[in-house]
Amino acid sequence: MEYVIKKIGYGALAKIYALIGVIIGLIYGIFAFFIATAAIDALLKNLIIAAVIAFILSFIVLPIVFALMYALLAIVFAFIYNLIANLVGGIEITLIEKGSNVNPPFKK
Repeated sequence: MEYVIKKIGYGALAKIYALIGVIIGLIYGIFAFFIATAAIDALLKNLIIAAVIAFILSFIVLPIVFALMYALLAIVFAFIYNLIANLVGGIEITLIEKGSNVNPPFKK
């Protein structure tokens, strides 16, 4: 079975990319927390306040910012893909049934 991806939906792709952005933002947040705590502590000379501010920035603000950036990029990528797919055609994929041992030949 051969299919062509002619159009990518903006909302669906944005949701997926936003979730990926949250995950990556949390991973970055782990490292940012320690760096931000040290930097804020050096400025305020109060470790508890510095840790609270760093926690909020690293584990709440950073994942939200990453989610918004990734969702915006997904919308841009989907828009560009849809424009190009209209001009030259979409991505062609060949599907086989699950569990099938058939290797479909590639078109040249």
